[in-house]
Amino acid sequence: MRSPKILYCASSDSHLLRFHLPYIKALSEKHTVILLGNGARSDYALPFSKRFFSFSNLRVFWRMKKILRKENLDAILAHTCMASFLLRLALKGKKRRPPVLVTVHGYLFSKAPKGIREHILLFCERLVRDQTDAIAVMNQEDLEIARRYKLSNGPIFFLSGMGLPEPPLSIRPIDIRKRYAISKKEL
Repeated sequence: MRSPKILYCASSDSHLLRFHLPYIKALSEKHTVILLGNGARSDYALPFSKRFFSFSNLRVFWRMKKILRKENLDAILAHTCMASFLLRLALKGKKRRPPVLVTVHGYLFSKAPKGIREHILLFCERLVRDQTDAIAVMNQEDLEIARRYKLSNGPIFFLSGMGLPEPPLSIRPIDIRKRYAISKKEL
């Protein structure tokens, strides 16, 4: 019997390693975890661009569709705005798709979108909400946005933050860097 396959997705490997390494390691004990990011640490490295209307992101979208056809996934954990949007867009039209949990690390638009960019970002989130089975948010504003615009087909969870725990005073920064594989520039 095969272990369940989980796709863990973010637009950068550094995001995956900085914020999700303990979760990835824990999931890997009982599941096959496939990493999708932008570098050598990922099983699938894709050239994400931060600009929504980038030719690079069009290529990423088509590669994601191929990956989704190839892998028989049991669940998807999506992070970062661009990666989670493109992944959910690539799932559209798929007859059988795995459940998708999106963790919002901060929406890129406010409670009341003002400029054209914010309206486009909100439109994109609404476009893929039918591919969103649950959302986890980390602040009150994102919770209100997700509820107000009904950005999920399922539940919306509130998390009390994530990332590195606050170290005790006895732990030196060099110990933290070693433990979490963080470069000197990052901490």
